[in-house]
Amino acid sequence: MTLNKADSRRVLKEFHRWQNVSNMLDVDFNADYILSVNEPPKHLAELKDWRRVSGQQVNRVKVTVNAIDDKRLRKILIRRYLIRRKVSVQEVMAEVELRKSRYYELLNEAIECFGVCYKD
Repeated sequence: MTLNKADSRRVLKEFHRWQNVSNMLDVDFNADYILSVNEPPKHLAELKDWRRVSGQQVNRVKVTVNAIDDKRLRKILIRRYLIRRKVSVQEVMAEVELRKSRYYELLNEAIECFGVCYKD
């Protein structure tokens, strides 16, 4: 299933809500901006359905971001949508070493790649 840009943004913006519900609050990544996926809880039967499903959604978003080949695109998505600390556009542009116009082009490309890689 491929998501359009609006749905991709919605999924990325809802990430923190799913984190809170599932109690999977950490977003760990390595130097290549590959996210670590959380292990499913041992007692799946004991978890409420909504909590289990939200944990699966958190992992689905992480796996989708990891499926993007370009490190800069992953970095932009992680910095812009996934980490809890609010990062300004200027900070992200400085980290990725881009001008403002090029940053927004890459942000749109990253969101499109996310939509293509998303598996329902």
